[in-house]
Amino acid sequence: DDAEPEQRREAMIFEALEPRMLLSADLGLVDAAGLTSYFDAVQTRLDREVFAAPIPLIGTQLATSEAGGIARHISDALRNFSTPTPAGEAVTPAAVKEGLEAALGDLIEDDRIEVTTNAEHTRYEFSLTLAGSANERIDLDLALGEDPLISARLGTRDEVNLSFDWHFDLVLGVREDAQGQSSFFIDSASANELQLENVVAVLDGGDDGTFAAKGTAGIFGALIRRDEGDPDAAGGPVAPLPSRFTGRFDIDIAGGGADRRLTLTEIPALVVDAAVTGAADIHLDVDAAMVPDFAVVAESDRVFNLAVEADVHIAQVFTAADTEGDSFGNPITIDYESVRLDLGTFFSEFFDPTVKAIQTALTPLQPIVDFLTFPIPVLSDIGQAVGYGSITPVDLGITATYFDPSLTQQQKDSQLARLVAAKGVLGVVDVFLDLKPIGEGLPQTVDLGDFGMQLTQSGRADDDPADVERKIELTKENPYPDALKKVQDSNQTFDNVFSDINGNLSFPFLNDPTAVLGMLQGKTTASLVEAGFEFNLGYTFKKQFPIPAFPILEAELALTFQAALDLDVGYDLFGAKLLTRSLDFSSDAALQQSVRDNVHRLTDGLYFDDHIGADPNDLSAGTPPEHVPDGDHDFDQPELKLSAKMTAGAAIGPDLYVAELQAGVRAFFDTQVWIDLNDLPEPQSPAQFDYVHDVLEGNYTPEVPTSPFTYDGRVRLNELALAHEADPVGVTNQSGALYAGLEAFVFMAVGFWPFKIVLVDETWTLVQANIYDFNVYQLSDAEVLAGVRVNPPVLGELGGNGTLNLFMGDTAHRRVNTGVNRAGTDSVIDEGFSIRSSGLTDATDPDGGETVVVKFLVPDGSGNRVERAQQTFRGVKRIVGHGGSGDDSIVIDRTVGSPVELSGDAGNDELSCAGSGAATLHGGTGNDRLVGGSSDDLLDGGDGDARLGGGAGRD
Repeated sequence: DDAEPEQRREAMIFEALEPRMLLSADLGLVDAAGLTSYFDAVQTRLDREVFAAPIPLIGTQLATSEAGGIARHISDALRNFSTPTPAGEAVTPAAVKEGLEAALGDLIEDDRIEVTTNAEHTRYEFSLTLAGSANERIDLDLALGEDPLISARLGTRDEVNLSFDWHFDLVLGVREDAQGQSSFFIDSASANELQLENVVAVLDGGDDGTFAAKGTAGIFGALIRRDEGDPDAAGGPVAPLPSRFTGRFDIDIAGGGADRRLTLTEIPALVVDAAVTGAADIHLDVDAAMVPDFAVVAESDRVFNLAVEADVHIAQVFTAADTEGDSFGNPITIDYESVRLDLGTFFSEFFDPTVKAIQTALTPLQPIVDFLTFPIPVLSDIGQAVGYGSITPVDLGITATYFDPSLTQQQKDSQLARLVAAKGVLGVVDVFLDLKPIGEGLPQTVDLGDFGMQLTQSGRADDDPADVERKIELTKENPYPDALKKVQDSNQTFDNVFSDINGNLSFPFLNDPTAVLGMLQGKTTASLVEAGFEFNLGYTFKKQFPIPAFPILEAELALTFQAALDLDVGYDLFGAKLLTRSLDFSSDAALQQSVRDNVHRLTDGLYFDDHIGADPNDLSAGTPPEHVPDGDHDFDQPELKLSAKMTAGAAIGPDLYVAELQAGVRAFFDTQVWIDLNDLPEPQSPAQFDYVHDVLEGNYTPEVPTSPFTYDGRVRLNELALAHEADPVGVTNQSGALYAGLEAFVFMAVGFWPFKIVLVDETWTLVQANIYDFNVYQLSDAEVLAGVRVNPPVLGELGGNGTLNLFMGDTAHRRVNTGVNRAGTDSVIDEGFSIRSSGLTDATDPDGGETVVVKFLVPDGSGNRVERAQQTFRGVKRIVGHGGSGDDSIVIDRTVGSPVELSGDAGNDELSCAGSGAATLHGGTGNDRLVGGSSDDLLDGGDGDARLGGGAGRD
């Protein structure tokens, strides 16, 4: 009633009103449709504009949970609203009240409905407060935004208890305008009609009181638990710290124009504004690792793994925070307290694999290293006789340089420095090649420090991601600078080794733990390993002997030698982040499968610099040419170069002190050797992203790069493995030759040292012959990528019915190319086979068999078995293997689905089938170990003391 005259308004008890002739506004307009449309619109706004604002522990679950459906619950109750009025009679206020009481029941606070009207009875208002409480179990949501630094993903269901009280002030009514037309309205003039009070969310661990979620922390996979408390300084227990949010919501519902009364046509346009006041305080224990503890993978796959532990405190304060504001609540603070490195994991799963990988790269260089460090016969005998010791080619260079009269002192100093440095590097290379695994390390941790940060987010979670910005500000950084010393103190073997190799191999995160702290923030810029083996030496050893019978004739012996090594190693975190991003948290089974499918990415974190581009020593510059034809390696600098020339001959000519003239003929031996790591081409499309691993593992590969190629200059371990699989002697590009010949020379100079002027210094090759060719045939990159194998091994035979028969025992002679470097056959008695599946050969044909990779393993002399060769078979439906007289081992991986029939015969054999196909295992004679899988298996130990383990299934 915009033009309503001023008058005294009075509240009346409806039962006292005179008959309906007093009524003017039509109360029949108060119906279920109007009431429910209002509360439905309110719920829509609540879900979209209030509950979509993320709160730690709760997230946005109020928008989807039963507890958050406050208006929906009221609307559902009001769908039963009706006024008990006889047909043909007008609706009375008493009837409306009775209808509200019947529909809303216990939701009406204090069972009180207050009614007001004006003197003319042109407006009736019904005022009531609805109230209730909610208590519901919800999933854990840390509410840290998109791409969160810490994310609990699996094991979060029903781990949080949410409770609150709510009050909803409702004023509804009917009014009549000056034309006598009545309309229904909802009054929105009151402030904060809806209030959620005593909002409490507690991470209590659900029904069993325990909480252990699987998720991520930065670039790590993580096991996330509730705080379990820590011992105090005196060793006594400290009570665990709780994780909870407490607060309130004040929600205002507005609209309806100047009079703040919403009509039916205005209800869809109502506006909801909300403010949240409260605080979140969360305490977690986080065990994070690149191969997390929850991952079920083979020990051989736990390589290049770092594990850290930390106490994490997450807090956020809300002071009347606008749920639709660009920044909701105060900045989130995340404190990582007492970040600790797991030493056992570091030693066995990072340090040892790093050393082994470097040994793999150094092995092709070993003949050159041996040559440079091998005592020279005769000279070493003389050196030992006079107390000098053995004389290597490098030692000879030091002596020759020291006594070379043709060099200035500055030239001598420079050349001697390079020779001494080279001797030191060669000594370290020898140490590396002889290093043995340190082992499991120690079950303790070393503190790396602590840090804190603030997260601020601009834009709401449901906005366009392009409009949402998140800023991370480091507020506290306290790294412990003596972490390396603590690691060395923890393990004497490591301390000794590190002392020998310090300067050539380092782990920067131990010197500066901020790298690990950065990893927990999701940063991938740190290099976890830095290693370098570099020298560049050269010298000339020349000796002339006068011939007494001919005073102007001299015999000449000379050796010119040059060698350069440049091997650089690093470890980047690109693969680690890809592994973490590839984890599938939809279920435990999916999670384990995603770990197994992607754990190989950690191996590819370690790389060797292939020294390509405009500046081959600056890998970060990224300067290789964009397209390089296959086989064009002019841009690629070798990692090792060696050249040596030995001459012997006679020279004639006088040396007159102020003038020198010589001419002669001499025989020579000349050799040059280049060894270069082989970088494989970069992927050219998303479909090729994992092509190296797929080709290596025998997986289906839709496409591989084609020439012209691009190269990133980083030779990763899987690239080395693929090159080795293609050709065991083709891991590196090797070229060179040994020549013999005859040459003539003339030398003329005037003056005296150091003012000698060379007038002529010429040499002519008269005869030259190639004695030995060091060039090693290598497959082109295109052939390697196509799966071509040099001397491919033959480990079994696949029959037409899909039965794979392993060549072992009586058929071992049929194995081909299983000798060292895949040359010839083997004579292994203690045979070993490891078999895994890459899945169905044809994904559309379950009856077409599976693709299996068979690895042939041989004893390494230390009680372990190492891979000698592997072969891929497609369409396998059954696997059969019969051992011989040795101690045989056949291990079937859990990925294999085909039935298996294995027998060990004589010897102490191990037959293990973890696959899903039925297994028939016969131990034979000897003390055997038989292990079944998940199907219904038959195990026969045979003679001897056999151990049988059936596994799942009816065995």
